[in-house]
Amino acid sequence: MANEVFISHSSKDKEVADALCRVLEQNGIRCWIAPRNIVPGVSWAGNIVRAIRDCSLMVLIYSKESNLSQQVANEIDKAFSQNKTIIPFLVDDTPMNEDFDYYLSRKHWLVAYNDYQSAVDLLVKTIASHPAVIVAQAPTATPKFTPKKAKTVSTNKVSIITPDKDIVLPTTSKPNQAKLCLAPVKRGDRWGYIDKSGHEIILCIYDSANYFNEGLAQVKSNGKFGFVDKHGNEIVPCKYDSATSFREGMAAVKLNGRYGFVNHTGIEVIPLIYDDKILWGDRFSEGMAAVKRNGKWGFIDVQGNEIVPCIYDDVNNFSEGLAKVIINGKCGYIDKKGNEIIPCKYYRAGDFREGTVNVELFVNKWGHIDKHGNEIMPGRYEYTGEFRVGVAEVRDNGKSGLIDRQGNMLTPFIYDTIHTFNDEGFCRAYRGGKWGILNMRGNEVVPFKYTEVSNFSEGLAMVQPNYTNYGFVDINGEEVMPPKYDFARDFGHGLAPVRLNGKWGYVDKSGNVALPLSYDGAYSFKEDGITIF
Repeated sequence: MANEVFISHSSKDKEVADALCRVLEQNGIRCWIAPRNIVPGVSWAGNIVRAIRDCSLMVLIYSKESNLSQQVANEIDKAFSQNKTIIPFLVDDTPMNEDFDYYLSRKHWLVAYNDYQSAVDLLVKTIASHPAVIVAQAPTATPKFTPKKAKTVSTNKVSIITPDKDIVLPTTSKPNQAKLCLAPVKRGDRWGYIDKSGHEIILCIYDSANYFNEGLAQVKSNGKFGFVDKHGNEIVPCKYDSATSFREGMAAVKLNGRYGFVNHTGIEVIPLIYDDKILWGDRFSEGMAAVKRNGKWGFIDVQGNEIVPCIYDDVNNFSEGLAKVIINGKCGYIDKKGNEIIPCKYYRAGDFREGTVNVELFVNKWGHIDKHGNEIMPGRYEYTGEFRVGVAEVRDNGKSGLIDRQGNMLTPFIYDTIHTFNDEGFCRAYRGGKWGILNMRGNEVVPFKYTEVSNFSEGLAMVQPNYTNYGFVDINGEEVMPPKYDFARDFGHGLAPVRLNGKWGYVDKSGNVALPLSYDGAYSFKEDGITIF
């Protein structure tokens, strides 16, 4: 989607321009501003020409510095030649040179240095009413400008020096990114992010938007993937064919059929030289990442050094210091130096959890071994799952049950399916055509009467009785919210997204509507969530 406003400014006025850009975007007006929107791989001049061509109008931050800038003069000339509307926003009273006077003498100037508040209010209204401009949301009142006499400036404000006083240019507040929790929401066919108060922190301008991981979220624009921070800054440009979320400071990216890794600043720290698909959702794990070259798998470290050569038919990521590798159809385990700790002799196997791993010792006979390869649970089950919170699924005669670490049966073999336990100590299970939830002692805490359930999140689980509507139950199985919603998702940070009559909003744990049902799509308030799209 094209940006509506090109902000022309001297690099020496960057703080002022960035502040004004944030105010405009807070009011739903998309902006193009350098260097934020410069696309790598295209010349600076090429970026500028394309941006001016595609914008609806130009806002010129006019100052002593821009009056001396040849780059700004070139931008005005290009906009003038394309009959673009140019709005000069004067932040000081420097007389215009002859070149500027030629282009701007008949333009209406917004004199900001006498009354910044009125000038910004008028600028927002002027742009929003322009016939060629599409505003992403209704304009809101801009924050008030406040006189400031001290020379020390708050990190959330930008100081503009004029001949007689110091004026503080308001910006949208920048909360600590680590504390700011955002949720992906959809308006029309575009995605953005809101905070828990319902403020649209990142405008709905993307094809797709995923959960934040390590302070960055994967977004898609014009069919290409990149990453934004919690203030909407595009840290990794949307130029990749696919990408995983960040983990341990790295994200895998694909371009022209090759994979590599970028860091939190968007630098391709590990070149795009690897083939096939990086392990989706796993990424870097314990300082190592699985990569594939010439049809074989190996591992690299965070510097891109190939620590384990690409000699294996398949691999899993490292877990508890060991990684599963497959060669000639048999599974074994290596350490981070590539030493084979457990020989490749098992038919099938999982990943280490809580010091043990589930392996197929014989055909259709599963058990558990420790990190030295010692058999600690004999292969007598059709299947054994990994241990989580000291409990594992076992399967016999086509039915599943639960055991503890000593091998004691916690439940009989009566379940058709048992899913993995979450960190809260609960798991979903399926029996007799209905879903319910078990705790780590094997007790049925949510009765098996639902056509769909989610696992507990923050003490509540989504349930659907008889293929109808959705509600929520607590850990005692009590329905705390009756099933009245078309659909619902997990709670996160005290709120859950729900859909009613085709629109999404958020409810709190008492069932009160916390954020109105006005969105076309919504996901939970979560950090380090799974990939959505």
